[in-house]
Amino acid sequence: KKVMSKVVAVTGAAGFVAGELIHQLLEKGYTVRGTVRSKERAQSLIEAFPQLILYEADLLVEGSFDECFKGVEYVFHTASPFLREFSDAQKDLVDPALLGTKNVLASVEKNLDTIKKVVVTSSAAAIVAQHPPQDHSYVWSEEDWNTTSSLTEGPYRLSKYLAEKAAWDWAKGKEDKVKLLTVNPTLVIGKPRHKRTDGVCITSMVNLLNGTTKETGCHNISFGLADLGNVAQTHIACVENENASGRYQVSSTSGVSEMEYVNILKKKYPDYPLPEKQNGEVTYVPKYSQEKTKGLGINFVPVEESILNMAQAIIDMGYLQK
Repeated sequence: KKVMSKVVAVTGAAGFVAGELIHQLLEKGYTVRGTVRSKERAQSLIEAFPQLILYEADLLVEGSFDECFKGVEYVFHTASPFLREFSDAQKDLVDPALLGTKNVLASVEKNLDTIKKVVVTSSAAAIVAQHPPQDHSYVWSEEDWNTTSSLTEGPYRLSKYLAEKAAWDWAKGKEDKVKLLTVNPTLVIGKPRHKRTDGVCITSMVNLLNGTTKETGCHNISFGLADLGNVAQTHIACVENENASGRYQVSSTSGVSEMEYVNILKKKYPDYPLPEKQNGEVTYVPKYSQEKTKGLGINFVPVEESILNMAQAIIDMGYLQK
């Protein structure tokens, strides 16, 4: 059903999750504003969504989001640094994630006359502990907080935990004015809505299909996978469902190893240079709860379907051409 044209804002509009979220919001009839660091570098986004209203904003600049949030009813804060390589964990990961969240929320605070809900894209990294639990059958849920990552061990995960915690600290005492919700996906996979090659989620699939991982072998870790469409649906359900509150984890019920991924891909793409070896045994397969998110009416897409959707899109969009 189409919504009366409510105005919403999506930060980090050029991101992987944001692309699908913007697509679904526009389909539902929302008026969507998006922020990017540079309009010049957002060409593929502009081509994909001509009706998207773009604003330039920088996570690290205070007041940068003020203009975009004027007159908006819902804010989806998806922007956050996700880098494979960095030289200084505090400076490159933790500070931007924390400062970005604080700057975005400070701009929300200036616009509480219209803003009713804020949905922050957090991560299962803020839920799942750095090391496997003693009981391997333990099921991770929204009740859990990852307090065990550090600057030297799991700095990306630390940044997600600190940023989400800062958001909840900000929301304390504002419950009668604005509602905060978070979406906590595991590794997001699915079909990108426009061509943008620098997403970590996309790069790992490209490397599986183009032979890069064949050289290095698969990692011996297993982690949950979140379907891109489901992640976007959960964000929207957070604002549309009157009873939504707190955090919502989005994940397969069980971890999937890269080798399991590869076996799914092999069935459909036998001619691609897929990896054949795994570096060591997988010693822990995490389990994730879907219960709370199912309560929002989300129907979880099977892992196999998400993997094949993403692979096909990457092939179709020409990511594999050198």
